[in-house]
This record gives sequence, structure tokens and C-alpha cells, in this order.
Amino acid sequence: MGAFWSVVAYAEVELPHPLSQGVVRGFLLRHLRYWAAKPAIFHADGTLNIGYAFPNMYMSEDYNSPQSVYWCLKTLISVGLPPSHAFWTCEELPHPLYFPNSELEVKEIKPPLQIVCNSNNHTFLLSSGQFCGWPLKATEAKYCKFAYSSAFAFSVPTGTLIQQMAPDSTLALSNDDGETWRVRWKSSHAGNGGLLYMSSDGNEQKIPTLVSTWKPWKLYDINVETTLIPPTKRWPDWHIRVHRIRFPALKHSITTMEGGFAIFGRQKESGLGLVELDFQHGDGKNKTQTEGRYESDGAALVVSRAGASGIRDLATSVESKGVVLKPDSNTNLLEQRTLIPMLRNELGKEEIMRENEYILVTGVFAVVAQHGVLDMSLEDLKLRWDDKPVILRPGDAVVAGEDYISL
Repeated sequence: MGAFWSVVAYAEVELPHPLSQGVVRGFLLRHLRYWAAKPAIFHADGTLNIGYAFPNMYMSEDYNSPQSVYWCLKTLISVGLPPSHAFWTCEELPHPLYFPNSELEVKEIKPPLQIVCNSNNHTFLLSSGQFCGWPLKATEAKYCKFAYSSAFAFSVPTGTLIQQMAPDSTLALSNDDGETWRVRWKSSHAGNGGLLYMSSDGNEQKIPTLVSTWKPWKLYDINVETTLIPPTKRWPDWHIRVHRIRFPALKHSITTMEGGFAIFGRQKESGLGLVELDFQHGDGKNKTQTEGRYESDGAALVVSRAGASGIRDLATSVESKGVVLKPDSNTNLLEQRTLIPMLRNELGKEEIMRENEYILVTGVFAVVAQHGVLDMSLEDLKLRWDDKPVILRPGDAVVAGEDYISL
């Protein structure tokens, strides 16, 4: 897109309001400043490397070459404009959709089956209908994850073990006690849906959702129906996933690992691993602590210079274990070392040899730091973390005066 806006300026294309020259200049120059601040995109000899923010062959394709990265030079076509041109003399303007205190916006994009979620803190995409049938390397990671964030980059696998797969923003299943794992690739069905949100004052609101049906393995009659629920104004830091997993009588259990957003996983100053976060009691004893990791039954959270990324069980029919996964290095596109908050479940462990159906209801939490600083205290963050969405399944009792989402 950087090249696109550069060509727009060079060709002097007149764009509709609010895309003025100042706005286009802002698009282009912010793009260039972003990449100029990432020195790891260069080899020691000054040539560009293959990767994203650092050398990473795991995310590359078989058609890449040392010359591929130099398509970026298209972005510099605007330097052909003379210094006196209005593009260089006009004021650089912010993004026309940026409002510092704007409320959450959720928009369905129906043709590709996606939902764009945008707040003044976090912008990300929920995706349901996309996949690439061609056996592209890491195709499940590049096209088929449940969410893609502009702040928390996704990860690609380096191997078949769970820490090598780095399954952020997806659900991984294993039928061999964790030796191998499968995630969503091809969906047999994908479409739009809707759920009901009920506020404490009695107002109803229909929430747009995405629904997909997929099979982890072709040879096993195991089916997963995934419903993606975007954030609401009541719970703007959370999006929700509902997985209905059906499988017939088996001689073994199914293990699931579900990941939130991958996040930078090191201490800001020292570069050492994150220490345990005293998030359970919130007694104010650790007011100086601003980063760390937290695991408990049904919840996992990571807080670092990138912000906060967490996941927690909302209404799952089996016991969940919160795990902070340490993926292999070079799996993530932006950060060489990340952590992924995850939930682990064992399905069918006590009910082997009869037909099973399980429903996993997961809340995914994210707060983005601005310029490497989380603009809130740990206590304030805990309040937002504890204010999790209330999910009512069929048959659950309504609590008077409480907001909820009805499945």
C-alpha cells in the first residue's frame, strides 16, 4: 500500500474527500518512518533481507529470491516529484478515520466473510471464509487464522510440535497426546450469523458473527463448528470464539490448545524472560510491576512493552488450563521472541468409546501499548481483565441487571 499511495501522488490522481494530498502524504511518510525504524530488515552489508521485520525464511515462499524484496522501491517513485510540488509543501495530515477518543466500530465485510474491528486502541480482523487450496507453505497461518491484528503480528510454524507451530489466534487439535497438531485450513462451510446481546436496561442488539465448519483430519469423523463474535461496546477489549466439537466413539481423547494474540515476551529493559505476574490478588503490593506473565485454571495473560494479550474460558463444558506458551524463535513476523496465552483442554478423556460433543467458549483479550508504553496502571488493567464478557448458553439463567450475550 505504500507504493500505491506513492504512485497516487506521482500521477497526481484526484481522490474524493477526505483523501487530500496531506492525507496521502501522511499515509506514505508514516509508512516510510515505520520501516526506517526497523534496522533488522537489512543484512550487515546493507542489502534487504527476506522476512518481515527481521530475517525470517520460515515466512518466505519458494518463489522468493534476493531480488523479491526490492519491489519495495516502488514506494520511492514519489521522489520524482520536484521539491516545489504541492505534495512536498502541504501539511502532513493524520489518518482520516483516526479519532483519539473514538468508540468501537465493527463492520461486516460480507463477500470475503470478514469482520473489521476498530477502536482507538486496537484494530484487527476476524476471518472465517478464507483459505488457499494450493499447498502454500504455512498456508493455515497466512490465510486461516481466526484473527489478524495490526498490532500483534501472527506467527508461522517452524515444525510440528506445539511450540514450533506457534498457534496464535487459532485452535489446534491433537489425537496422539500432543505429538502432532492440526489447525483450521479448508472450511466445508462458511457464512455470516448473528447473536443477541442484551443490556441491563433491556435493550437488545444483534451482533454480527462469522461461522465456519471444518475438519482437522480427513480420515476421522471429527467436525468443528467455529463462531467468531466481535467486540461489543460493553466489552471492547474482548472478542469471543465458540467451538462446537463433535466426534464419534474413539479409543483416545482429543487435546485442544487455543491461542490468543502472540505478543513480545521479554522484559523491556533487560531483555530477560518475563517473571510471574501477581495478578490474582490485586492487592497493590507490586505497583512498580508493569510486565509479566500469568497462568491459572481457565486463564492466561501476558503483559509486556507491546501491551497485554490474554485468553480465558468463558463457558466451556470441560475444565480448561491456562498456559503461556513460549514458541520457537523466528515464528512471529514482528518479534523474534514472543509468548502466546493459551487454553488447554482434554476432550473425551473420561468418556472414551461413546459419541461426544463439546462446546468451548473462549474470550480473547487485547490491549495495545502506544509507542512501547501501556498507558494505564496494572490495577486498571486488572479491572479490564476481570470485566470479562458474560455468555449465556441455552438453559442458563438470566441474572437481573446484568449485560450478557445469548448464544
